[in-house]
Amino acid sequence: MNIFLRSKCSATSGSGKEFWETVKSLISNKSINKNDNIILLTNENVVTHQDKVATVFNDYFTNMAKDIGSDDCINVYVNLPSCVTKHDQQHDRVKNIKHFMETFGEHFYFHDVSIDVVKSHLYNLKTNKATGYDTLPAKLLKMGSNILCNQICYLLNMSLTTCTFPSFLKYAEICPIHKKGNNLDVSNYRPVSILPSMSKIFEKEIVNQVSVYFEKVFSPYISGFRQRHSCETVLLRLVENIKKSIETGKVVCVVLMDLSRAFDCIPYQLFISKLRAYGLSQSACELFLSYYRDRKQRVKLGSIKSEWENVYKGAAQGFLMGPQSYNVFTNDMLFILEDDVDVYNYADDNTFVCSGYD
Repeated sequence: MNIFLRSKCSATSGSGKEFWETVKSLISNKSINKNDNIILLTNENVVTHQDKVATVFNDYFTNMAKDIGSDDCINVYVNLPSCVTKHDQQHDRVKNIKHFMETFGEHFYFHDVSIDVVKSHLYNLKTNKATGYDTLPAKLLKMGSNILCNQICYLLNMSLTTCTFPSFLKYAEICPIHKKGNNLDVSNYRPVSILPSMSKIFEKEIVNQVSVYFEKVFSPYISGFRQRHSCETVLLRLVENIKKSIETGKVVCVVLMDLSRAFDCIPYQLFISKLRAYGLSQSACELFLSYYRDRKQRVKLGSIKSEWENVYKGAAQGFLMGPQSYNVFTNDMLFILEDDVDVYNYADDNTFVCSGYD
């Protein structure tokens, strides 16, 4: 056993993921997540029937962030001009982004995708992931990549050209994962969205193209979900800067902040307005508008499924575009803070550091 642990945790093992999975199994006190026979306590009533449990979960996950902030959902009546006009007038954040982008001088447009790129996306699909509501497994797409790449490439380019994200790819099945605490409390579960495998192809290409553009725009203090950035980079910068301050006799104050339901609370219309302010073309913003319009979800517990419900806001865990959307949405806030404090950001975890001789 000792030899096994040493091999997994040695510096030469070459895999940080392998190290963390080994250590986590030894130190984690979280229960094993199972979705069979979940029991919930709601309004002092015990819910045991799994169809009712699924409905309780879906109602909670759909509405848990609905009342946080203003109503900013995207429905059939919301178009790009009305969305942008609304937030140009009401939000200083959008004005600040426009001011920042005045010296940037670039704009973003989606471009067509080659068959080889689509074939690469298909080949890199993870076959160990759960299958979406369409029951089309990623393994089948991967096995047929040489044949399917032409048709999928046509559909993807059609989506980019018409600024329309296919509606059948916007249906997510939710898997409730117990986080901590009392497993009878619905608020102690995390919703993980399982999307159709085909959706990953479309999302992956959108993320790849937009990421190249935003790498020039993102604050250098954003360390999550970026190439050449990680937990290690933000921790190294934090520790080294604190050490330098202490060595020069300064007093250091550190504020640690973890945002609650950060990804679940992203308001769609304000997010689209920020994209437009960052220089994304009208057609690119129309595609994002289509992506977030009329999204639906249901909870699945084994063979039990709840009814489909509309998603009002948020970039749920399981969306490939979720992490990038969160970085885009919070980027301008870091630019404002960095003038007063040192900012260290990783996803929804933020650390603010001040130092001085007083």
